[in-house]
Amino acid sequence: MPTARRSVLRLSLPALLLASLAQAPAALASCAPPEPLDRLLATSDVVIVGTVTALANNDRWVKVQVEEIWKGGPLPAILEVHGGGPDPNMMTSVDRTYAPERYLFTLARAGTELLDNACSGTTVWSEDLAAFRPDDWLGPDQGTEGEPEGLDLGFLLPIAGVGIVALAIIGGAWLVGRARSA
Repeated sequence: MPTARRSVLRLSLPALLLASLAQAPAALASCAPPEPLDRLLATSDVVIVGTVTALANNDRWVKVQVEEIWKGGPLPAILEVHGGGPDPNMMTSVDRTYAPERYLFTLARAGTELLDNACSGTTVWSEDLAAFRPDDWLGPDQGTEGEPEGLDLGFLLPIAGVGIVALAIIGGAWLVGRARSA
């Protein structure tokens, strides 16, 4: 095998490893032992029942169609919830991922953002959770209903970054190979 090809392969391997790590799921969450759900409901800033309608940022950021507001209302009919931090390029061991299902969300507020993580009481909805529904729950604020503006393409940033690094490594190896053969 020519030296240039071996150099390209040798330099491409780290780029492929970086690409696979960028897409790897978060490690097991490093949470304290779970608290009872009634305590988690009491200590959460916002508690809602809603259905995930759109996924982004490796399924960590979601749009939620709000059905019931148990705490923290009034809220719009559609919310964005971050199951990871505010930076789409950073993953942690406590990031939560979602599926397009109905959930009981127990959320924290950080300014205008609603945050969740794998250590919260958020859980896929089941009818036994209705026993925790407060008598004074609300529906979503119909005055703010509507689809959010714009399209969130933030999930593409890590993929593009890995691609650029891979191209730079391959291009550099190609240039080194040409310089040696000249």
